[in-house]
Amino acid sequence: MPDAQSLIRPAQEEDLPSIESLAVQAGMFSPEEVGFLGEQFRQGDADSDACWLVLEVDKERLAAAYYAPEPYADRMWNLYFIVVSPSHHGRV
Repeated sequence: MPDAQSLIRPAQEEDLPSIESLAVQAGMFSPEEVGFLGEQFRQGDADSDACWLVLEVDKERLAAAYYAPEPYADRMWNLYFIVVSPSHHGRV
């Protein structure tokens, strides 16, 4: 069996539905609440220091994270959001 190909990369607009789906699957948000993620995603996109990341394994998005610098501190970052597909809890 070949090794899985994994890639951590900056998230793009087309990743948003997968990020929202992961958040619902993991029980972090209800389907009605995921609009909040879209707002944060677009806000992070406008702020060049904020970053959304996704983890792809064999081209399937399995995890996502959002972090940004602390505005009132030097070299300090906040992790605001992290989610892993329930099928990969404890494995990724």
